Order: sequence, then C-alpha cells, then structure tokens
Amino acid sequence: MWGIRRKSDSKLVSFASAVLISVDPQASSYSNDGWRYALNAYYRDGQANCLCLLSANVNPEFRSLKFSYALIQAAKEIATSLKLTCVLAPVRPTQKSQFPSMPIAEYLEKKSVNGEIYDPWLRTHEKLGGEILNICSESVLVKASLNKWQEWLGVTVLSSSFVPEMGLVPVLVDQKKNVGIYSEPNIWVRYKIDSEQ
Repeated sequence: MWGIRRKSDSKLVSFASAVLISVDPQASSYSNDGWRYALNAYYRDGQANCLCLLSANVNPEFRSLKFSYALIQAAKEIATSLKLTCVLAPVRPTQKSQFPSMPIAEYLEKKSVNGEIYDPWLRTHEKLGGEILNICSESVLVKASLNKWQEWLGVTVLSSSFVPEMGLVPVLVDQKKNVGIYSEPNIWVRYKIDSEQ
C-alpha cells in the first residue's frame, strides 16, 4: 500500500493497494473474476511478474488535483523497480453508478461531449497509457440473506432487485431462497512495463 498525505496536517489525500501475481503479460483478456481473481492469484502464485492494483482512491476533497495520476505513476515505478512486466488493474468505472441498469458493455461505449471515454477513471487510465481490455463481470461478488442486506442498508427488501448506494448494478433478489446477489463488473486495464525499463 502507498499513499499521499497533506504535509500541513497529515490528512490522507490518496492511497492505493496492490498484490504481486503471475500472469501472461501479452494476454488479450483476463479472468472474469477480476478483483477476486487477483486476491486468489496472490495467495496461489509463486514467481510474480505483475503488480495488480486492488484499489486506488482519492479523497473527494482533492479529486480535481489529479492525484490519481500520481498513484498510477507510483504503481508503474514500483513495478519497474521490481523488474515486473506489467501493472494490471480490475478498474471500477466510477460513474457507472449513475447508470445502474445499463449493461456494462453499453456503458463502455458511452463517450463524453468531446468524444473521449465517458467514464473519468477509465479515461484517466487511457491517458496514462493503460490498455483497456475486457470486462470482468463478476469482479466483486456479494451473496447474502435478505435480512443481512436489510441490516447493512437499513431498508426493507421487497422487490426483485434494488440498487445500493453507489452500486454499479442492482442487487438481484430471490425472495423464495431469501438471498440477494450483487455481482459488480469491473474492467481490466494493463500497463506494460518491459518497454519502459
């Protein structure tokens, strides 16, 4: 984990976390399990050749100052120093929460008014040299009883689906089985490091 604090009061401005895993750095796509795959690969793999980001966060107070650029640059520098071949990330498209019912593939086709990728986080990765690869549709998977969902969210679950605050997709509800499933899609992004060494 690494981050940035404001010098005057040590307030946390941004931070990121990652694990070392082994992947094919030339692959055109990676696991549909996304974030969960990265965690499992960390525990399973032997000789690592890739730094895989698990999170990259910027305090909302500082988001206009492009600290996200510093986080990604630091990841690339860490990977270079460790002689790895790539940085990989199952990226959470931050503005997808505004369109929870829109299929993720359709969301990825959206463009900004100037023709760029609509999602600001994916747009940042592309500007920094990241390759946008495939959708990992089950990157984050949460399966729990309806009582547990109600406890977490403080709402009564009566419908066949509902969207949690900042959720990218609806939670699908099976009343008969008393279960709600949240399957969050992310997008694999890769930075190749070998050409930068």
